[in-house]
Amino acid sequence: MRSYTAKDKGWIDFYFIFLGDTVKNGYDSFEAEIPENCDCIGKNYLVVFNSNNPKESRILIDKPIYDSIDFHNYIKEFGGRKV
Repeated sequence: MRSYTAKDKGWIDFYFIFLGDTVKNGYDSFEAEIPENCDCIGKNYLVVFNSNNPKESRILIDKPIYDSIDFHNYIKEFGGRKV
């Protein structure tokens, strides 16, 4: 799951790959904690989602992914599975 965010006029846009398909989502930034000085655009963060309805997803700005080790550690932390 790779993603990016854009903080523009109070809106967060992001995408991730699920079963080979690109899923795009966005929501009002008031629904998420985004630091005012966040340099988030173009970076990778953990995305959690409902596998039955991937549009039900949230990007976790406090969980940056710098490499595959970060990603695998988050999977262990959340007790989930890699898709």
